[in-house]
Amino acid sequence: MNKTFIVIKKTWLKQIKSIPFRLMIILPIIAVISAIFFIPEIKNIEKNTVIVSGLNEAQQEVLFESNSTTQFKFSGETENIILNKLKKSEIDGFLKVSNTSDRIIGDFYSNNDEVVNSVNYDILQNLSYMQSSLNKITANIDENQAVALSIEPILNIDHKKHDHDHIYRSILTVIVSLVLFLIIIMYSSTMSQEIATEKSSKIIEVILSSMTAKNYFLGKLIGVFLTILTQISIYALFSIPLILFVRGNDKFNFLINSSDFFSNLSYKDLIYQFLFLLLGVILYTIFSGLCGVFSNRIEDASKVTLPIALVTMVSFIFSYMIGLYNPNSGILKVISFVPFISSFSMPIRMINNNVSNLEIVISIIILVFAIVVLFHISALIYTKKVFKSEK
Repeated sequence: MNKTFIVIKKTWLKQIKSIPFRLMIILPIIAVISAIFFIPEIKNIEKNTVIVSGLNEAQQEVLFESNSTTQFKFSGETENIILNKLKKSEIDGFLKVSNTSDRIIGDFYSNNDEVVNSVNYDILQNLSYMQSSLNKITANIDENQAVALSIEPILNIDHKKHDHDHIYRSILTVIVSLVLFLIIIMYSSTMSQEIATEKSSKIIEVILSSMTAKNYFLGKLIGVFLTILTQISIYALFSIPLILFVRGNDKFNFLINSSDFFSNLSYKDLIYQFLFLLLGVILYTIFSGLCGVFSNRIEDASKVTLPIALVTMVSFIFSYMIGLYNPNSGILKVISFVPFISSFSMPIRMINNNVSNLEIVISIIILVFAIVVLFHISALIYTKKVFKSEK
């Protein structure tokens, strides 16, 4: 067993010291940091200032209330003074309200099309209210008739509360699935090349004279798997100060609040998603090793990884297509218990919260069983083919 640990250590050290591994660590971090600093700072939107003249005190109390985009101010200054302020851009708009015997007239002045578009509705609404009051006076309507005319319809809205937990589960599932997909694509050739390199050299004959081929194959698998865990751990450690920086910077207020994100995720979601990620990585790593067994030369290692890429892409795309258009599909339920596909499809079922804990546990047990069976098959084939290589 000590020799297996030596194989694990050498494989792991060889991978983490390689240039491709360092690039896979450094480049994504550089990309994220660059994206953070290149995101333009979103400043607080300043309200448009609009001066309104021509209203009495009673009208000023009930009309033209300021909102999130516009601040209405009432002024007794002359029209020329106000227009001069508008010319100097001290204000954004000027509304002069006047009336004839039967009509309310509003004259609005502004030098900015955006201001006109943003206050147009508010101005019309307030002028319509004034016009309605004037119409009642002009038509000589008594108080009872005015009350009857002011009756408004009632709108009852039965609005289902938005399921924020569903959104958070969806985000977590997408992140986990993408991580699994990228890891498989990146490391599928790594395991195959490890096996192919050993097969094409005479060193393997010396190594296997002191340990079994099965233990050596196991050491290679664990070494590559530890490399994957090392990369994930580095990303996780990097994400901690990144999250703290983002949460403490007003520049990123438009992003989802990370505290809300994590507080709305249950421990069950996190544990199950991590288990499917972990077991999926192990299964596909063993599959990569099995494909590498059939490679007799280093040059052929990239060719034998094609089945891995195909299985991964089909599992990923097929699961999401069905889960997106018909999350209650019977096909999705079936494939959530199929190894290789279940690592993608079962988390999708968990998004909609229509899967029982028993089903999840059964899927995990099947996945573990598939890992054990695939490992023994791969180790058996590796033992038989390890000395067979093209000359």
